[in-house]
Amino acid sequence: MYTTLSQPRRMALTAALLVSVAATPIPGNDSDVATFRVPDGSILTLLHDQPMRLFLQARREVGRVAGAAGSNVNVVVQVNVDGCKLVRTTRADRAFPATSHPDVIAYTLVTGGTWQPARVMAVDWSTGAVTVETPNNAGKVRVYYTFGDGEISIRAGRPFGSSGGYIQLYRTSARSLHETDQTDRDAAPFAARTPQPIPQNFTLSLAVRASSAVFMDGLARHEVSIPATETAVQVTNAVMLAELAERQLKGV
Repeated sequence: MYTTLSQPRRMALTAALLVSVAATPIPGNDSDVATFRVPDGSILTLLHDQPMRLFLQARREVGRVAGAAGSNVNVVVQVNVDGCKLVRTTRADRAFPATSHPDVIAYTLVTGGTWQPARVMAVDWSTGAVTVETPNNAGKVRVYYTFGDGEISIRAGRPFGSSGGYIQLYRTSARSLHETDQTDRDAAPFAARTPQPIPQNFTLSLAVRASSAVFMDGLARHEVSIPATETAVQVTNAVMLAELAERQLKGV
């Protein structure tokens, strides 16, 4: 099926290596947020002996009636609506006002302009109310927040011939993942319980099933580091390799 051409090279799948999925997430359904396609001539193996780091931010956008330019006003964005839930992680905190809090950041948009960072003035962690300093002439406000509703999963997809759809590799509740001290090896999440080889042209995807909407839009500050190795191979029978890999990933 294949011949190994190199020793496994240690790496990590990070947000920079993932490709954003353009489709808008569907609340309550497993929705791919970002994907990674294993390159031709490679086998990617998720590691079981190193914890991953995974914090995702959801997006809440609201509109407002823009006023005259030249002053700032405070706008309260309610995150905890329609099943969405803001949570606080154990990451190093920053006092408000702040533009770079690990769990809550904000942007504002003036018509004709681009999204600009804004100061988060205060957060009510129990109600989900986020107070954002907003230029009076801004018509939109976005809040990105670490969320605690729904579930987060990692799954693999075979490039052809599969009748089983996605293969689930990891799944947990968003709240459990985000409230865990991921610097504590005893509590930190692991993407795999045993080494999980994923061959060329398979797709590894990060999916969310929640009311909160997650986007890889270049503004959210996701933390993604999934330990893996990459091995160069020469494939002689791609169909057979994909079939074997699918069965192994499914545990059958």
